[in-house]
Amino acid sequence: MEQLKSWLKERHQLAVAVYSTGAADAILARHGLSIVDFLRPLSLVNQLNVPMRVGEFSMRVQEVKLSLFAGNSMYQPKPEVIDEALRQLLTVQAQRHATLQALPNLIQHVQSEPPESINPWFASYQGEFLRLVRFTEHETLDHPAGGLFFMPAGTTQPLAVAEKLLSEAPLPLHTSGAALAPSDPLFAKHWVLLQDVGAPDMDDARALNNLAALSNIYGAANCSILRLHGSSSNSAAAGPASAVPAAVFQACRQATLPGGGAGEPEQRPQEPQGGLGQGLHPDDMAAAGALLREFAERSLLPRVEERMARLNLAVSTARKGLKNRLTRLWKGAAAEPGPSMETSYTYHSIEGQMRALADLAYLLGQYEFAVQSYRLAAQDYLSAPNSKWYAGAEEMIGLCSTLTSDPSADPLKYFNRAYEHYSKVRGRQGRMLATRTMLYAALYQAATGRHHAASMSLMRAHFDEEAARAALLLEAAAYCLLRCRPASVRKAAFHLVLAGLRYHSAKQKRLSIHCYKQVTGIYSASAWRHINEHLHDILGKQCAELGDAQGCLQHSAALLDCGHRQAAAQAHYLARFLEAVQAAGVVGPVQGLNLPQVVTDEVLVRYADQRCYSPNTPASLLPGLSSSSSSSSAAAGDGEASLAESAAAVWGQLELSLAGGEAPSTNWLDGAKQVHDGEEFNTVAAGEEIAVQVTFKNPLAIKLSLSHVRLQVQFTPAGAGSTGAGAGAAAAAADGPAAAAAAPKAEEVTVVESQFSLHPGEQLTESLLLRPLAAGWLRVTGVAWLLGGVAAGFAEFDVKGRKRKKPKGDRPSQRKHYPPSKRLVFHVLRGMPRLVLSLDGLPAEAAAGELLRLQQQPGRFVFQCAWFCEPQEPVCASMRHRVLLSHHSMAVAPLLELAGPSVSPCVQNLHCYNLRLQATASKEAPGALLLRQISCLSSGADAGWRLRSFSSSTQQLNPVRMTLEGPGLQAPHKHDFRAALLCIVPLTLKLRNCGTAAVSLTVRAAGAWEGLAADHAWHLEPGGSVDVVLQVAVFKPGVYVLDDYGVDWRCEGMVGAGGRVRQGSKVGEAVVLKVESP
Repeated sequence: MEQLKSWLKERHQLAVAVYSTGAADAILARHGLSIVDFLRPLSLVNQLNVPMRVGEFSMRVQEVKLSLFAGNSMYQPKPEVIDEALRQLLTVQAQRHATLQALPNLIQHVQSEPPESINPWFASYQGEFLRLVRFTEHETLDHPAGGLFFMPAGTTQPLAVAEKLLSEAPLPLHTSGAALAPSDPLFAKHWVLLQDVGAPDMDDARALNNLAALSNIYGAANCSILRLHGSSSNSAAAGPASAVPAAVFQACRQATLPGGGAGEPEQRPQEPQGGLGQGLHPDDMAAAGALLREFAERSLLPRVEERMARLNLAVSTARKGLKNRLTRLWKGAAAEPGPSMETSYTYHSIEGQMRALADLAYLLGQYEFAVQSYRLAAQDYLSAPNSKWYAGAEEMIGLCSTLTSDPSADPLKYFNRAYEHYSKVRGRQGRMLATRTMLYAALYQAATGRHHAASMSLMRAHFDEEAARAALLLEAAAYCLLRCRPASVRKAAFHLVLAGLRYHSAKQKRLSIHCYKQVTGIYSASAWRHINEHLHDILGKQCAELGDAQGCLQHSAALLDCGHRQAAAQAHYLARFLEAVQAAGVVGPVQGLNLPQVVTDEVLVRYADQRCYSPNTPASLLPGLSSSSSSSSAAAGDGEASLAESAAAVWGQLELSLAGGEAPSTNWLDGAKQVHDGEEFNTVAAGEEIAVQVTFKNPLAIKLSLSHVRLQVQFTPAGAGSTGAGAGAAAAAADGPAAAAAAPKAEEVTVVESQFSLHPGEQLTESLLLRPLAAGWLRVTGVAWLLGGVAAGFAEFDVKGRKRKKPKGDRPSQRKHYPPSKRLVFHVLRGMPRLVLSLDGLPAEAAAGELLRLQQQPGRFVFQCAWFCEPQEPVCASMRHRVLLSHHSMAVAPLLELAGPSVSPCVQNLHCYNLRLQATASKEAPGALLLRQISCLSSGADAGWRLRSFSSSTQQLNPVRMTLEGPGLQAPHKHDFRAALLCIVPLTLKLRNCGTAAVSLTVRAAGAWEGLAADHAWHLEPGGSVDVVLQVAVFKPGVYVLDDYGVDWRCEGMVGAGGRVRQGSKVGEAVVLKVESP
């Protein structure tokens, strides 16, 4: 609160006008200063002891600060000039302070830091705004109480120059009668002869004679001589250390305006190369300080006391006393109609004198006497009625109540009255004054800890303001809400959004982005998805307009999490993101790109160590897939599982005996661990492939095209530093996409790239390959891809594993246990021999019990062989004895037996006979049987009939393919809605059976679809197709997204696992239909 009081006292001081001749201005112009600029650093005059009487109160003035202005600049600029100056100031402050990043821990930061550090542009704007709305006709706070008249000391006719200077002195506010004229005897005047001691034509005798002449006319107490540059020779010898710093003058200068005004000239003298005040000596400043002290003590304060005494006498005679009170009570306002709210009172009117008396008492710190005078004047202004003058009086009563130590005084009711009556004043000036009143109210409320009430005051002021000022008020109101305990987070965020909109309207894009950034920090931790999406949408557009390509890319990437949107909106966001990537020129992975979604905690590694697998090995029989593909194993049948178990049992002991190992481990690691430097690794040979199966998910309703999909690896050659896993992983200490930049050389590792598309909602597991070519240590860090041919993405693997009780390091592979199928660290040995097994002559089909070269059982069978190699360098024993497993499949069907064949003549054709056969299966068939061949042997030991039948092949999961064609999909469909309100658009749904079995189809269509297709079923043979005619009904032109259609299919005669009929459904892709009026 004390800080607010000091700030208010600093704003209002006794105003002094400075008048000078051109010759006097030229003496200081060579230093880049005007006379006002030279005197302002010395405006605080202290160590005084001047007794004064203010009404019935007596006081002693110990110090006084003077507000020095050029006499011809003491008027208020036009509102449009004020707004333009404030706009330029706001632009500069935004460029200097506004950041394009969200503040971390915004609520804590706002509650712990001063307001100036949160939005410093608001404090600068507020101070400049209050300065520019000064010098109004209804307030005498800024009217000059006295003047300093400067003329050169060497003038030949000092009295004539003085008279001319006084007669040509402009009236304050450029209006006649609104303020006390300089020629009035109560206007404190002090005449100063400015003497340049260092000038070649300096005549000290003439200066003294001129001073005597002026003293004879105006009095010795009102005349002085100011000598400058008297220590120029000494200062030149002393060097730059004795000069007055330029910052002393720069701190007291205010910005100039086109046309001048607000106490500042239109133009200033040109600044010299050495800076402001170059060539002035501290002795010159001391002489100017003595001049201001003499003026305040001998001229200004005595005249102010005399003036207040006369004003008090006039006010007491006209308004105080029992007689005056009874007169006003009896006659009321009708006796003195007074002017309307558009009329200003003159200085010598009783209303003007009451206001002048109250303002002088306020400036001298006599707030109790000032409140009495303001209340007395407010009665006249209210009865007139004169809204502007009444609002001004109420505003000053509120300021006096703020500055007093009376705790019962509540300034808010006076500020509210002032705001209501300022709002009634027509024109932009009344709006500005009303805003000023609410700023005072908010400052008082914030100083007393009532932050919520302060936000309400600022909100009240912003409604009718122009865009930039309204945005500033909204932003300040939001921060007030965050300072509440507890903080009103949602309301503050809403205010910040409104502030961002108003900033954007005022073309303050940097501040608009700043506000939205703070809101994203608030909404990111909440479940307000649509609000967050709206913010990123606006921020992306504004960053693009501002030229911030990186910011536009960041917010466009955030919009990709739009699975709840329609397909058309998702496609629009994706296109914007790709354009932002191209505009930003990003090299490497795009930060925050999570499209498609990659399952980084579940990967499956396929490699060949001591066990090698032939390329024709089914995926379900590879190691590590027993748990992840349990459903596939169940569908394969019990025979395959038992075969795999028996193979493992037979060869397990043999492999261990060859490798010199012990009994197999029974824990979940599936074998002995290979650990080095705290990391579990696998051993592979150079030149052999490593496959990592990675799962990609498309969360959107649009198709995604991925190219250059590849594994990201780090490779350390053998002999580089250490050959251990820790040395090989040294480059992998840095996590994240930056680690992907450490690509191996082409002669060390070959990485195979893939390319595929993800359909809407599709989940695809892709096997990504790489082949190490040299010995060393290999680490797979993640997967990279290119989305839409433009945006590079990267996902780092973080595979799930069992946590170690005592981690061996900070890397993920050192903190957890991993089975061999999930280890991503490989010890690459030099190239080793490898066998390849080919089985020629094996038929694709056979009947059960049929004699072949190899006796087999129905299902798959396995060939295994072991070999020994002697590598060129020492390796583990398991890699010396390697095992090849080659899996082969052959369809085996049961042999059918014929019972009771009978032959009878054919009735239709006497040359033909009817053969009736009854076939029974020798064992339970695994599925439906299809008769492929009937053979008849007429001679030999095997004479008779033979039938061969095989199980039908497995039907595809989804055999139906569909496409939608018709008008309005490529080019807009034209329809005259004035002639016919209903528009029917015919579309064709093309269906094709790509499976190996016949299917029955039923088309589903809802929403805007019209047609009879949903009530009809189609039968399609394998490879068959059909065109289904659908109709879409619309009632007005526009763009429509058609996505509520699909097909239900059912395979005829196909029975899956568990006796269930194979059936399913397929949802059609969303398409855009455009309908226009001709």
